[in-house]
Amino acid sequence: MDKTLNFQFRKLTFIKTDSEELNQLENTTLMRAVFNEYKQVFPLKKALSKTQYGFTASAQESGNCRLLRITDIKEDGINWATVPFCDCDEIEKYRLDEKDILIARTGGTTGKTTLIQNIEENSVFASYLIRLSVADNYNPEYIYLFLNSYLFWNQILELKNGTAQPNVNAVKMTTILFPSCPKEIQDEIVEYKKNKVITNSILKQAESDFQNINLVHQNLKLILSENDKQTNIVSRLKQAILQEAIAGQLTTEWRTENPMQKGNPDTDAAALLAKIKAEKQRLITDGKLKKEKPLAEIAIDEIPFSIPDNWIWCRLGEICLKIHYGFNASAKLNTTGVRLLRITDIQNNKVDWKSVPSCDYCEADLGRYLLNNNDIVIARTGGTIGKTFLVENISEKSLFASYLIRAIPSTVISAYFLKSFMECPLYWKQLYDAAWGSGQPNVNATSLTNLYIPLPPLAEQKEIVEKVDRLMNIIDRLEQQIKHRKQLAENLMQTVLREAFE
Repeated sequence: MDKTLNFQFRKLTFIKTDSEELNQLENTTLMRAVFNEYKQVFPLKKALSKTQYGFTASAQESGNCRLLRITDIKEDGINWATVPFCDCDEIEKYRLDEKDILIARTGGTTGKTTLIQNIEENSVFASYLIRLSVADNYNPEYIYLFLNSYLFWNQILELKNGTAQPNVNAVKMTTILFPSCPKEIQDEIVEYKKNKVITNSILKQAESDFQNINLVHQNLKLILSENDKQTNIVSRLKQAILQEAIAGQLTTEWRTENPMQKGNPDTDAAALLAKIKAEKQRLITDGKLKKEKPLAEIAIDEIPFSIPDNWIWCRLGEICLKIHYGFNASAKLNTTGVRLLRITDIQNNKVDWKSVPSCDYCEADLGRYLLNNNDIVIARTGGTIGKTFLVENISEKSLFASYLIRAIPSTVISAYFLKSFMECPLYWKQLYDAAWGSGQPNVNATSLTNLYIPLPPLAEQKEIVEKVDRLMNIIDRLEQQIKHRKQLAENLMQTVLREAFE
């Protein structure tokens, strides 16, 4: 086979559905069958009468014609009713015609094409698109099939490489190689795609090849689907464990072995809460903590489930020394000096402190925003809203940025227990209820302060953390096995599909 043609399968990130992936695979089998039969390969310019860049204009609510943009081209076609308007003084030059092919020439969808069909009113195309007008001796739909095959994508991705911004131009497009065949064969291939009528040996071979590929594709997709179900089960299992932890169900036996001693913070949560309040009062007296307004008592109808008799319901603000916003400063590219921890520096509950950027600050900022071990920072806005990070083994002096909120736990409770609470269903329900009360999802220090939490005695908190850690380690290993099996299945699929086109 001519080495200039690469029919191999490759994963395309913008293809989201199995049906679209199968469509690309089927088109590739057709292109390979054509090549095997005719051995004719030409640059795309041979099949084109013209290439043309689109019209530069801004989209408007009204105008003398529609303006088709890259974003108007969807997987299921074009909804012309939603395409915006523009005023174009050169409609004849840019007017779209039936069977025109448009190709995106820049951005993440570079190379993506659409075939113009069922156009009902004057429409022009925007400047980030290239029009391919197909010559009379070629079927536009045949060329469109080629443009939606891995033979095309392997070439377009090569053209995109080596540039900072992915793009192709009209000249590059015309150099792409395609397998050619007589016009009547093109017509039969197009008809086959619509009605699956086999009229020649090319189609017979292509159908046989695609059936084999489709069978492999279906079997491997079943494996991946089962894998996704297992991942979902593991995720629900984690949440169930955390829920049992904060409801006292993991430590029933421990309480039997360690009955409540009234007034002992290790076994009596009311005594523990009193100890926390005494700690906060000492800090207020010493001028190290600002006195805050008393928090509202938790109403009966707020309590979502029962807890053990030696536990107590309280608000997050009652067991934290302080809950406050971060430092408003710009990150500096260098990673020396005092750091500025941002939401984006927290990945998978870990921070690479050496890579956290620095910032400008004054001594007063250090006193207010310097992170310490056992602090918990919480993302207050954006896609990671509510995500938490427990600071431990901190290796660099670091402040925390303004899109984070810090909760400083009392020194007489387990910060690890508090972190477990901040991953459980009760935490997420309260946080989402507070965050989505306005147009832009965000959580503030006040809403966090007022979260209600079941507080166990101190010794039981430590027992809960140990049990949760043991169970989560088991689940993490299971999760890694599931991920490994999924990666193996995906690798197998790509290997099988690549080999199918060798």
